[in-house]
Amino acid sequence: MKILIISSGRAGSSALSIGLSNSINLCNLFFEPFVPPNIDGRDRGLSQSDLSSPTNFLKHHYFLKNSNFSLVEKHIIWDPCIWDYISFSQIFYKVEYLHKIRQNMTIEACVNFYLEYSKLFDVVILLGRKNIDDLVNSWGQANSTGNFFLSYKNNLNLNIKPKKEMPNILLLEEMLNKLSNKLNLPITYYEDLFSGNKEFIKNFLKINNIPIDDFSLFCEYLDPKNRYKQI
Repeated sequence: MKILIISSGRAGSSALSIGLSNSINLCNLFFEPFVPPNIDGRDRGLSQSDLSSPTNFLKHHYFLKNSNFSLVEKHIIWDPCIWDYISFSQIFYKVEYLHKIRQNMTIEACVNFYLEYSKLFDVVILLGRKNIDDLVNSWGQANSTGNFFLSYKNNLNLNIKPKKEMPNILLLEEMLNKLSNKLNLPITYYEDLFSGNKEFIKNFLKINNIPIDDFSLFCEYLDPKNRYKQI
């Protein structure tokens, strides 16, 4: 089984992808594979595959198409936008860098890429967040501290600028909603998945037809106590 997680970011995609991969026997994890480890000047430290070049991407495309291994692949929705062009079989999409997407309105190019890319997977999970204010705050905390993968408490001394963060957040939300409509798939929300409600988690697995080998372990990864934001 091949599972693709596409997230708006700061919506629990890291915990979900790691939880799924560790709860399914002999499962591979590809964590934001299109993003070079130091693209933002930080050592991300979690990538298990560097697909940040078209050559490596095509190798990975071949692997996905021909492999029978169980795998989970996790993406922030802007991942492919780091290339000027993405080669996908005989299809070429012009995809601008993230800061150019908003400027040149190439949202459709990013969405079209994922519409094609998703065909390589058995299960596609779209992950978002209902509370936009919390989403903006989480991005602001991460961008201000450089801490994207560790827990935090609200720091009132941080200079978080919602007006600066909001346009990017709304852009990601727009792309996620477009994908939801075109793929005819619902968006799973952080607030539900990390509520501690095991019945919701069981239903989430059932709806997506995901057989896992260790339900208790999977629930541990989604326990509210493991949220990045600590009260």
